[in-house]
Amino acid sequence: MGKSDTVIMIKGAGEMASAIACSLYKAGFTRILMTELQRPLSISRQNCFSEAFFSLTKEIDGVKARSVKPLRPIIHSNWIDGFIAVLHDPTAETIVEVEPKIIIDARNIKNDLDTVMEDAEFVIGLGDAFTAGVNCHIAIPSATWKTAGKDNVKHSKTADTISIESVNIIKSNLDGFFTTDHKIGDSIQKDAVLANINEIAVKSPVRGLIRSILRNKTTITAGTKIAEIDTQIDAISAGIRSKWSKLSEAVLEAVAGFIGE
Repeated sequence: MGKSDTVIMIKGAGEMASAIACSLYKAGFTRILMTELQRPLSISRQNCFSEAFFSLTKEIDGVKARSVKPLRPIIHSNWIDGFIAVLHDPTAETIVEVEPKIIIDARNIKNDLDTVMEDAEFVIGLGDAFTAGVNCHIAIPSATWKTAGKDNVKHSKTADTISIESVNIIKSNLDGFFTTDHKIGDSIQKDAVLANINEIAVKSPVRGLIRSILRNKTTITAGTKIAEIDTQIDAISAGIRSKWSKLSEAVLEAVAGFIGE
């Protein structure tokens, strides 16, 4: 089994999953399939292959992905054309269709796991809900990619703000319907309306630049990350962020070890 004929399914197509997909593709693993929700919850959308659902294709750091239908001939044709395949398949029913050798669960979900070791010959689970030998072959804990010291938290009725250096991560405290007039790269003033959840205003906790934000008109649950505001940058940099390098390297090393390269 070589790199070019190893079918890899990545559950999720957000920023973390997309960073891993880019790393694998550049290393020669070109048969990659990514599965996502019908309405993705990605916020760093400039760095997410889930955006292919809205523009048909998405390119990140020279790697291209395309939204496809969950049919084997279409998926294989997509690979031949030089694209990662991205499709709506939140329950990964396409496992039967493409029979991946490797599955990487990059959704970082906390509970209700639907990934098991028997899904593929080699299963990698990302996040603290995974245990090697129980529900995956290799488990990579969240400490691999999370920044230490998330103790500066401000609470409000609508959202919590977690401040890490210059970045303010905003998470909803409400279930409901998210709307916003803002886009990635917008400047925003402190206490200006960032978004609305069920028509209840979520105000910006700081003055800064919106480095990521959920797509307008999205249904969310409490705890969903809705935006990041940076108080120090004045422009959004293109490409995968360096915070994902260590994780991508760990996944690539595990995959290469499995196929014997």
